Amino acid sequence: MRGQHTVPWSSSQIPSTQITVNTPARIWRQAQKVLRLASRQQPRPPNITLKFILGPAALTVTARLLGTVAHCEADVNNNVPLEVQAKEKIPEFSWAILWEFVRPQLLALIGAIILAFGAAALNIQIPLMLGDLVNVVARHMREQAGHYMRDIKAPAMKLLGLYGLQGLLTSGYIILLSRVGERVAADMRTTLFTSVLRQDVAFFDANKTGQLVNRLTSDIQEFKSSFKLVISQGLRSATQTVGCFVSLYVISPKLTGLTVVVLPCLVGAGALFGSFLRKLSRKAQEQVAKATGVADEALGNVRTVRAFAMEDRELEIYAAEVQKSAVMNETLGTGIAVFQGLSNIVLNCIVLGTIFAGGSLMARNDMSPGDLMSFLIASQTVQRSLASISILFGQMVRGMSAGARVFEYLALEPTVPLTGGGRIPLKSLTGRVDFMNINFSYPTRPGNQILNNFNLTLPPYKTVAIVGESGGGKVSI
Repeated sequence: MRGQHTVPWSSSQIPSTQITVNTPARIWRQAQKVLRLASRQQPRPPNITLKFILGPAALTVTARLLGTVAHCEADVNNNVPLEVQAKEKIPEFSWAILWEFVRPQLLALIGAIILAFGAAALNIQIPLMLGDLVNVVARHMREQAGHYMRDIKAPAMKLLGLYGLQGLLTSGYIILLSRVGERVAADMRTTLFTSVLRQDVAFFDANKTGQLVNRLTSDIQEFKSSFKLVISQGLRSATQTVGCFVSLYVISPKLTGLTVVVLPCLVGAGALFGSFLRKLSRKAQEQVAKATGVADEALGNVRTVRAFAMEDRELEIYAAEVQKSAVMNETLGTGIAVFQGLSNIVLNCIVLGTIFAGGSLMARNDMSPGDLMSFLIASQTVQRSLASISILFGQMVRGMSAGARVFEYLALEPTVPLTGGGRIPLKSLTGRVDFMNINFSYPTRPGNQILNNFNLTLPPYKTVAIVGESGGGKVSI
């Protein structure tokens, strides 16, 4: 017949594992043809019962004689429909994953920590040196004896040396931390991009491109900034707080006892407020990623948007998501501001109480003016350190939330690995493809079955075109 030709087959072309000769559909057509030919050549039996007995029997015998049906085992990846349940899983910050990125930069990080501790230790000595200067001034004002410039020269030079050395140590640890932070962020970006590329196609169906790009850019940037600030200012503030409390106890145990009473209340309130702020930060970052995903989808398919005149609709959707993000970030900013404001009020009240109690001690000659000066400066150092810690607390909340979102994708393992697996022998490749009773639905839409008992044979040396209505499963095949 015109337009058809037969390709000869030899036994060497058919692999040993090839079982299928005819598909069920083809067997059914051939059986129907045999029955029609038999009905034309033989007269119709008078008994209607024989028709219903001989017909199915002839069909079964013909199917057995003309071909065998291959058995297709169920494919766990495509044919078995699995119910996908959408569960809101809160990403958790993994210290083990962070250690894998920090470990290559461990020497530089240790050096930065040592320099930060050194700068903090020098900052503890500065209030004591200022107290010595004030004692010299007070003694000369009270006694009018000795040479003022000669007496003040030694403590002033020591204080100037402390200032210079503290500046050098501060510059050193900031430079080292900047190098560590940038290298850790670069490694995280590369590893995250590699992990995303290895995921299954269903992963990209469930996650928009804008959300993935947001984790590669905004989340890692937020984590990097928080990492550097917490290591630099956090270590320095914590060291200064502990060291200055020791100095305060040496100067005046009574005043120090009054100061310590308030701190447990402040720490407890901060812990309660922190859990609330962490939840707000996570939701705000998720909303930002959602808005970015809407914008990326609209811009990536701008031709389709323009063809259907959906510019205003896309603008409304994006504006609504941005508005939700703004409200969440405003709520988060308000919470952080309230926490910092209350912390500053408490710390300023501590300073005011220190001045009041210190004046009473000076009136009873239990404290010198220099000691009160040293105590006030040390208490202000503690105040600044605790205020810095309260600010860093909000930054740390943002950083840990961003890091948890990044680590969530780093820990993902694709269900279908890109490497490994079995190899098909070269001799078995004959160019023939058989679809036999295939059932398929996408993982993100398990209720919508694309293929239902689908059968198709693609013979070698043939061009096959699949034609059908939109949504019929042509692309899936």
